[in-house]
Amino acid sequence: MDNVVDFEREKFSENLNQISYGIFCYGALE
Repeated sequence: MDNVVDFEREKFSENLNQISYGIFCYGALE
């Protein structure tokens, strides 16, 4: 069960990084 939680958390942080990167790039383009 713990492994599932860790996997979800890892996936969530990866998505967060991609979103942050997207916002950063979008801000840099403006």
